[in-house]
Amino acid sequence: MYTSKYTLRTLIFVLATMALTTLGSCKKDNAETGDEKTEVKASKHRQRDEKLAAEYLVQARNRMQQGQYDAARDLIKQMRDTCYLAYDARERGILLLDSIELLSAMNDSTAEDHETRVKFYQKKLEYDLKAAL
Repeated sequence: MYTSKYTLRTLIFVLATMALTTLGSCKKDNAETGDEKTEVKASKHRQRDEKLAAEYLVQARNRMQQGQYDAARDLIKQMRDTCYLAYDARERGILLLDSIELLSAMNDSTAEDHETRVKFYQKKLEYDLKAAL
């Protein structure tokens, strides 16, 4: 169970992170940024990997929401190993893994370094979110 110190603020933060990761990549395409370079169409293999990786992320997100943190971590690792061309999904996987680690740290009140781990993963998640946007 969540400790009262982190409950509302962290829960809102994690939910916002999950919402951002489900929206997909937030990067602008070349037409929006005015970039003169020609946009290269993703290969069929990469498109296939992105689609498969998205399924892994949905499953991992469901496991996280059920409190099955080890299973969620394993799915993300499997996604990385299987879908090595899914660059966008791998970025979203990093954010999801940060959320998993944060929730896991919050729920592991038996660890001696509980508060330190929670603070660390909050900061890491904030940093990775800024880097993704």
